[in-house]
Amino acid sequence: CRNAIKVTSTPLPQHTPKKPPTPFDPKKLAHILGGTAQVGDSGVVTVDVDRAEQMHLGGHAIKSGLGVATNVAFQPLDKNGSRALAIPDFALIAKEVNPVFKTMFKQGFINGCLYNQETDEQPQLYFSHQWAVGNPYDLAQKIRNGLNHTNSKFKT
Repeated sequence: CRNAIKVTSTPLPQHTPKKPPTPFDPKKLAHILGGTAQVGDSGVVTVDVDRAEQMHLGGHAIKSGLGVATNVAFQPLDKNGSRALAIPDFALIAKEVNPVFKTMFKQGFINGCLYNQETDEQPQLYFSHQWAVGNPYDLAQKIRNGLNHTNSKFKT
């Protein structure tokens, strides 16, 4: 740890500010997507949307926070919050992949990848990182259109 400080001049540990600034309205983004929002120290708003079914890994029930939920990051591209880079990371079961991909493609999103992380979760999940640039609230609505093809547990 001391060597890391000597090399980087960065004291450890570092903490996120209590109220990091963002030009976005995190509550509005969370409401549109039906999830919960957090603001990171760089102003990025991340919204998590849980799946409705109970997930199991190796026969054990697991919580959504263990990487089995859809999360969406909104990175500010200007100071007033009128432009964002939105990156949804969809958590999908097999029958949801094509409907979500078709919806997102028609709305101008670019698919970065489709993969699975685990081999023993039930139901089996596939993840897709996609991205688009535009008004954050318009993008959130487009992502919600994709989420509507999934078994998500919407909070709103």
